[in-house]
Amino acid sequence: MPGANICAANLSRWQMGAILASQKAMDNFGERAVEYAKQNHPWKNDTGLAEEGLNHTTIPHGWTAIETLVAHGVEWGVYLETREAFCGRYKILDQAVQTELPKLMSDLRDIFGYNILNVRVTSAG
Repeated sequence: MPGANICAANLSRWQMGAILASQKAMDNFGERAVEYAKQNHPWKNDTGLAEEGLNHTTIPHGWTAIETLVAHGVEWGVYLETREAFCGRYKILDQAVQTELPKLMSDLRDIFGYNILNVRVTSAG
């Protein structure tokens, strides 16, 4: 079919551009979530290590998925997020992710031109 090669090449370019833009949007989301957590964490900084250890990593999984992990970088971070005795007093990761999620969804809508419905959000202590 005439023009099929050109059409396929254009589609491939668009797909690569969308993937790269999505990775950037996810990475920006991670950066914003970490910044939010650093500015709004409920614990008192004694050493500053827990705040300094807040981080994110963005990992592409082929053509179909991109994962951004927002996490603590200190061993005791998991206790700040999950220890029952703290009754959630020191949790920040879920709040940071949920606060920044609407901007991520808007960024993805701008890239693809429609609402993305299959987004899974998790945070790690």
